[in-house]
Amino acid sequence: MLSPLFAKLRDQHPKAEIFMAGPKGYLPLFSTNPWGVKAISLDPRDPRSIRKLCHTGNYDLALIPGDNRYSWLAKAAGASWIVGFDGNSSWYKNFFIDEFRPWPNEAMALGDIFSTLIEGPNPKPYSTNQWSIPNHQPFALPPNPYVVFHVGASSALKLWPADRWQALAKHLEARGLEIIFTPGRGELRLVNEIDPQAHYRRMDLDLAQMFKLLSQAKLVISPDTGIAHLARVAGAPSATLFGPGSEVAFGPGKFWSEIPWQAIGENQFPCRDQNKIFGRESPNILRCSRSTQECTRARCMEAISIDKALAACESMLQVSQ
Repeated sequence: MLSPLFAKLRDQHPKAEIFMAGPKGYLPLFSTNPWGVKAISLDPRDPRSIRKLCHTGNYDLALIPGDNRYSWLAKAAGASWIVGFDGNSSWYKNFFIDEFRPWPNEAMALGDIFSTLIEGPNPKPYSTNQWSIPNHQPFALPPNPYVVFHVGASSALKLWPADRWQALAKHLEARGLEIIFTPGRGELRLVNEIDPQAHYRRMDLDLAQMFKLLSQAKLVISPDTGIAHLARVAGAPSATLFGPGSEVAFGPGKFWSEIPWQAIGENQFPCRDQNKIFGRESPNILRCSRSTQECTRARCMEAISIDKALAACESMLQVSQ
């Protein structure tokens, strides 16, 4: 979701070195340096990771797209000017922010919001030649046209009922498409619940390999989770199941507008009534961030009918033919 910001930075500063500090697991995706971005591993819980970042050199500019507490880390890394969003009332998080950018009041995709951290025109819409397939360990792609089912998510409240995944798989298989399940860590049990006889192929891949798999898929179907965003980067037609999440905030926005995509979900749901993102008020974006202790049943996901999912998949398959 930082891609619009990277593209805009490169447009505005064509000769600058651009670094991204992020989780170690994401680094392989940046092996081909999209927009010239160099990725640095950062784990706030690991002092060695923090020391390494602080010794990478002084920076002319540091941008804080999320929680402003990372401004302390930017200061420790020797940043000359630190920019973050306003709307966060915690003085200690804001202590080292030199410039506050307004958090937009209008409904915008989070990636487009991030790009407003710097001045200038919006970047051009994304095309797949902007991010080459990362270096990855070789693996065998399915020989037949295939659809990727990524059924897991960070929260149990984003999971779609198993019987609907089963119905969707049968429909797409009848169309001559192979179904590929891509379970993440700890998600094999979800796949087994949907496909107890192991009728469909399962592929256990790292993120760089996933990029390659997604880039050749006829369709990618997943809840509102990281793989949905990676599918856009890979240029795959995709359909995303939205329950507690906002299809506006976590959808394609302007930057990804030319990548085929469709949201699947109920636009209005009574308990999707929260509007904070990174602790900031976003009055035109409704979502739900309740935990499983606060909400014990994913009614918003249960409300997504198989007919609605089938219609979205058929629409995306027309695009990929």
